[in-house]
Parts: sequence; C-alpha cells; structure tokens
Amino acid sequence: MRTSNTFLILFWINSSRIKNNLSIVNGRITVNGKSATISLKAKADIRFWNNDKQRAKCNREASRRLNLYLGQVFSQLVQCYQELRFKKQLIKPKLQITYL
Repeated sequence: MRTSNTFLILFWINSSRIKNNLSIVNGRITVNGKSATISLKAKADIRFWNNDKQRAKCNREASRRLNLYLGQVFSQLVQCYQELRFKKQLIKPKLQITYL
C-alpha cells in the first residue's frame, strides 16, 4: 500500500496588526490537512506585498532581503520535510524549530 503526504507552505502578512504600513510575516505549514502557524519575526510593508506570490513586490533593498529570507525559510522547511520522508518518520506539522 502506498501512502502519500500532502505538504504545503504558505506565507502571508497579518493585516489586522499593521503599524506604520508594516506587518509581521507569518508562515503556515500544512501536512495531511493539519497545520501549524509560525511568526517569521520579519516585517513587510503592506504596500509592497503580493498575496498571490506570497512575496514582497518591489525592487527596494528591504523587499529583496525579505524575499531572500522567505526563500531560505521555504528551502529549510522543504529540506526538513524531505529528510523526514527519507527516514520514513511520521511527519506532523507540530513545530519544534529553534532557529530558521
């Protein structure tokens, strides 16, 4: 019997906590319909946020740095997921991340 996991990473800004056009960027990891939400401790200017691409849109230095950081976080999460799959361990969205 073959089992398959669903795995999804989503980045968004919390529009309910905006201060000076800045909002915290959050991430959600979903595995097999169960999710965990994390705050990435990064701020994004809401005027330059693209919801569809889940990245900052602008050629400003701050946007480039944020997009680079989001790419690194995404890569690390995918790498963790792949390692767990390779070891055939149970994959849960419960987070025990010390540093990203």
